[in-house]
Amino acid sequence: MILDAILVQAAVEAGAELRENFTVKEVVWDNGRVVGIRGRSHGGAMVTERARVVIGADGLHSTVARAVGAPAYEEHSPRTHTYYTYWAGVPIERIEYHMVPGLGAVASPTNDDLVMVALAWSVRTHPAGVSEDIQGHYMAALEQLPSLAARVLSGERMERFVGMANIPNLFRLSSGPGWALVGDAGYHKDPAAPQGITDAFRDAEHLAETLDRALTGTIALDDALADYSRRRDQEALPWYRWALRFASFDELSPPMRDMFVALAADQEWANRFCGLNAENVDPETFFATP
Repeated sequence: MILDAILVQAAVEAGAELRENFTVKEVVWDNGRVVGIRGRSHGGAMVTERARVVIGADGLHSTVARAVGAPAYEEHSPRTHTYYTYWAGVPIERIEYHMVPGLGAVASPTNDDLVMVALAWSVRTHPAGVSEDIQGHYMAALEQLPSLAARVLSGERMERFVGMANIPNLFRLSSGPGWALVGDAGYHKDPAAPQGITDAFRDAEHLAETLDRALTGTIALDDALADYSRRRDQEALPWYRWALRFASFDELSPPMRDMFVALAADQEWANRFCGLNAENVDPETFFATP
């Protein structure tokens, strides 16, 4: 929520108009193009707003993606059930990754002296039932990671469990006449590769750059949107495919084992890993066996 507030404040300071408690009901079409949205504030009358481009940054279950019929591709079956919560009083000072066959975990310090601890169960080894008793499965999973469990259970859980069972993996066409999708609205992958927020920022930056070129007359709008789609796929697909393989939580290969040792020992290196998409690093090269 802190990040949300920072982003909202920055957008308003840059000149955006913020409408809280406003729900978009549908997009507005004109001759095959999206030209605006129709929606309402809570308890208010329906209003129509027109724009040259409507951007859906509204998550996996995107209203904009559904309204424009954005086709899905690169769809793959779920790899994990993943849930996380926040703990106080846990002596963890840097991001940590833990794994045993069929189970992965990440623990990371965050704001307000809390530590986020996320657990992911492979659907191959845990085909069902995690969502029916999240706390029970979470605590049982921690017992499989004793070095992590001893520290986590010395603290106090401060928040409810958040997450998802059977996490979808898919791409959607990310632009069309008068519309574009960013972040999870445009593609969604298993969080085993901790790249989600990085992906969303990268998409937003690329889209802003291409729209600036279009709105200043450097390139036609439809060409700019098509360029954005191509660039999004070019940069996102390699990490998407790597995440699908990694999320099985099979036995680590020697290069992967070396990577996790490095992550545990060096916070700067761990930060670099979490921001790899921003550096356009190819995972096939980064994790290649020497």
